[in-house]
Amino acid sequence: MRPAAAVIFAAALVGTTAVAAEIAAGELDFRPIHRPPLLSTVAIARSQEARPAWLAATLFNMLREGITELVDSGAWAGARIIATRAT
Repeated sequence: MRPAAAVIFAAALVGTTAVAAEIAAGELDFRPIHRPPLLSTVAIARSQEARPAWLAATLFNMLREGITELVDSGAWAGARIIATRAT
């Protein structure tokens, strides 16, 4: 096949948030998968018995805030926060 006639094909399963700009710009084609539904659980946890190092605590809080912001804004389509606990 000549390079001018080559077609590049790739497939990946990623959340649309990761490639939303490319989809909107028409650079990527998007097809939702409805059956079977793709479900996953994301959990973050830390020990309650030991006080975490400042860096671990900072990273934990940044991750929790980032996930909450994505869910609350609707940017993480279909995601929901199922439990929170004050730290």
